[in-house]
Amino acid sequence: MNKDGYKVGVCRLDITPFLNVPIIGLVSDRGVSDYLDPLFVNAIAFEGEGKKLLWFVLDHSLIGMP
Repeated sequence: MNKDGYKVGVCRLDITPFLNVPIIGLVSDRGVSDYLDPLFVNAIAFEGEGKKLLWFVLDHSLIGMP
């Protein structure tokens, strides 16, 4: 928190799915067998003057629900 009472926070999480997790859009239902790059979610949060804002960027692979 700075002298004016504003807060800022940042976060980065690895959301790469585990192997064999089903992915929407694949022709077969075999799931993820390998990946080239990890997937991340990046976020920044602001708070001040009674207001909050969360901005995030999500790498996604359309992970399916079993």
